[in-house]
Amino acid sequence: RRVLFRSLSYVLDGALEHADSMGTRSVIRRGNAMLVGSSIYQACKFYELFSEANAVGVMHHLSVDVGYRIVGTKEHVEAEDWLEDVLRRYEGSHDTGTPDAPGRTHVEVFKQIGDGAHRFDFMSSTVWKRYYSMSNLVVRISDGTEESKANSLLLNAHLDSTLPSPGGADDGGGVAIL
Repeated sequence: RRVLFRSLSYVLDGALEHADSMGTRSVIRRGNAMLVGSSIYQACKFYELFSEANAVGVMHHLSVDVGYRIVGTKEHVEAEDWLEDVLRRYEGSHDTGTPDAPGRTHVEVFKQIGDGAHRFDFMSSTVWKRYYSMSNLVVRISDGTEESKANSLLLNAHLDSTLPSPGGADDGGGVAIL
């Protein structure tokens, strides 16, 4: 568990040095966590709100309770239904400010379903992988204004796993953090 969070911190550290050097973000580094915000106050609030225990609980549920989540299996469907239920609990507008800095956060959850294909080279051969009725769970977090919604940033993780891995790190950790 600690290795995962340290690795993410190192990845984020390198990616954010440039933004921090431009003075566009305030960076808080404390223990294994590093968070970015538009102010020191906001970065501190993010640190207080992130729950390592909650993230580890999500990873445990996906990799141990559900287990292998290979696309097309009942376990994959179970994991997706569980995650959608969890995400939909956050839908709506929420007071997230303080008396000194009032604010609202608007959370929207969408489910996209589509078909498609992609090509990859495997052992000197071209392989086409087709998929049908694949779904994406999309969460948009904004202040509720159209401008805020139009300037969304996409962060993503995948829910499925592959044999022989129950997918704790690939990519239960990404799902848990998001």
